Amino acid sequence: LPPRWCMLPQEKEFYPRPRPVRESPAAIKLSATASCACVDGGRAFYNPGLPTVTCQCLVYTLTQAFAVQIELQPCPRCPVERHRYIGPDPRDTGLFNYNNSSIFSHELLNEYISAFSSAETPFEPWVNQISRRYEESQQDPFIPFISGGLFRSLWFAYARLVQFEGDKSCPSCGIYPDNIIWDGVSIAFGRKHVNGELEPPTLVGKDAVVHSSRPCPRQEWLPD
Repeated sequence: LPPRWCMLPQEKEFYPRPRPVRESPAAIKLSATASCACVDGGRAFYNPGLPTVTCQCLVYTLTQAFAVQIELQPCPRCPVERHRYIGPDPRDTGLFNYNNSSIFSHELLNEYISAFSSAETPFEPWVNQISRRYEESQQDPFIPFISGGLFRSLWFAYARLVQFEGDKSCPSCGIYPDNIIWDGVSIAFGRKHVNGELEPPTLVGKDAVVHSSRPCPRQEWLPD
């Protein structure tokens, strides 16, 4: 669900909005919506007739993290050597399952939506702020917050799943308002740098070194 503050009055919530996670949740169990994003691009769903395993995961909230038990099921579709598991979808409890070992509260992820949309907050400073908040929680044992790189990856994965209805038009002006004001930043070179050798930064030179592309680990397949 989108954050409550960015929804229009006429928009409907697709499922009951869960309460923010303030305490350590109970064991996260498999349900009918549990699935695995298989390596072949397909998706395998939870089968109650097959065996399951219980592992430990970390649940990150807005103020601290908890070690919680999570129920998983070996994926029957993926190759065994890939060690892929069908994991639960705990959205009804306000949690986002990123990779079966790291779970994040909707409140935490929506907090960053609020931060960057109101004050243009970059990822790293915001992660640093949350890390300091975790340190002040005096949790025993202490579980630190994640790195900026991991948070960036999981936040974009979460943002792709937020169900915006696409009808953010003004209720007063409609779809085609009479006047539109655009605000942005113009990027240009200073006059002293303008000469005959100035070229766009995207232009590839004749003597440019060609590097082979690097593989991207931990890719996640998402359907259109």
